Amino acid sequence: MENQGFTLIELIIAITILIVISAIAIPGVVDYQAYQNEEQFVNQTISSLKSLQLKALVSDNFTNFSLASSGISLCEGISSTNCENLVSTVTIFPANTNTLNSNFYFDKFANTRKNTTALIDQNEIELETKYFKIVITKFGGIYKEKKKN
Repeated sequence: MENQGFTLIELIIAITILIVISAIAIPGVVDYQAYQNEEQFVNQTISSLKSLQLKALVSDNFTNFSLASSGISLCEGISSTNCENLVSTVTIFPANTNTLNSNFYFDKFANTRKNTTALIDQNEIELETKYFKIVITKFGGIYKEKKKN
């Protein structure tokens, strides 16, 4: 009569292989999920900034935005009324200047300004997250770059 089934050694080896594969795969899945969440926030931020820029063009007036490490506040006029806050667990930090906790404006020509009378000093504002860089140029460009790790 033949024995059917697996021996204890075969079961232990199969379970050990599954544990090793899980230990390798789970961190990659968690990192990928964090990457996707960050990319979604960056895309939403860029879309909202472009929408705010368009509102400045259409209304022939200023709109403003302020940057903080926890998110971005977007306001439709010169004052901070009628604002939308984009808050995320993704940390934003400036790449080249101290731009956090500062107000910036889009004028009626879609230029980026540090106040209502002067364009931003540098050619662009760069904000970084762990995987991406958001770039806002002096003359209206808004785009993202993937950082090299």
